[in-house]
Amino acid sequence: MSAVGRIVIESAGFNSSLSHEWLALLNKSSRSTGFACPSVWESNPSAEFTTFWLDSDMVGLVPISINLKNSVKHLNIGRGDYTDIICAPGYESEVCAAFFTHLVSRRDYDLVDISGISLSGVLGSYLVSQDLSHAISSRRNLFDHQKFPVLRLSDRKTLELSLSRRFRSNLRYDRRRMFKEFTDTRVESGIEHVNALLDCYQSRQKSLGRSPSLNRETFTKWATELNSLNRLVLKCLYVGPNPVAGIMCFIDHETVRFYMIGFIDSVARFSPGNLLISEVLDEAIRLGLSKFDFMRGLEPYKFKWTKEVESTYRLIFARPTVKGKVAKYVLERAMKRSNRRAELLISGLNSERT
Repeated sequence: MSAVGRIVIESAGFNSSLSHEWLALLNKSSRSTGFACPSVWESNPSAEFTTFWLDSDMVGLVPISINLKNSVKHLNIGRGDYTDIICAPGYESEVCAAFFTHLVSRRDYDLVDISGISLSGVLGSYLVSQDLSHAISSRRNLFDHQKFPVLRLSDRKTLELSLSRRFRSNLRYDRRRMFKEFTDTRVESGIEHVNALLDCYQSRQKSLGRSPSLNRETFTKWATELNSLNRLVLKCLYVGPNPVAGIMCFIDHETVRFYMIGFIDSVARFSPGNLLISEVLDEAIRLGLSKFDFMRGLEPYKFKWTKEVESTYRLIFARPTVKGKVAKYVLERAMKRSNRRAELLISGLNSERT
């Protein structure tokens, strides 16, 4: 336990009593980007939770893991496409300042590696707005990392007009063909369809020659947590009693973030993924949300919907050890090469979008 200003900091392993506090804080947080619910970390043996307290109230939380990679101890923050500090409204700057002071004082790692930082979130806003006086400087340690395709939302007509004529025509044609061939086709929504979604996802991964490392129990608990916060969007396409495609997204403030999609091979010719994305977009527009985030990955089908991308950033900070400095240099070089390849890929995909 330590204290920075008014904030008391505690670090400990996962315990179930933390879950309620975590979800309550997540529900109050007005600016944190992305979700890292308790169940995602419950089975992680290297998980550590740094919590920030003001009197008896939790005002911030950061999930941490320390992993050994090539003899270098990496301290990783968060898990998933986005990383952020979960804060109670009004305490963002105070918790971030306490967090970085606490981080610099630690001696149990060689390298801090925080990827998936959005500049609109708590952590990203703090890093670019503060002239940090301590060893972690955003000018020296914050790097452009990954590009996420995003689609701005206003109304259905504007969305339709933003798509290419060919793609609009294909969407309508594929939908008509599917509903004509399978007259008992329908779309269902809700957490009760989570197993149907997972069946479709695993079927798709196997057809691609991949072996999905998916823990159904953990995933279902995570989806249930999101549903309890009224932030889950889960839809499945059925033909009769059989699920043939599924999609899962989650609502993050004014944004819908795309997480998972899958379908069985027998309906692949109807582009069921695009059909379900269209259904989610309709719901997002009805809810008054302003953006659909396709998240990590530059797959060609995403650029049929949009040509806009947003950057996420990566904070890499090395302690003054040989291992840490070498690891940071290697990561920086690898990121520069990866960013050049991504820029070329995005340029090529957008030139094909007619």
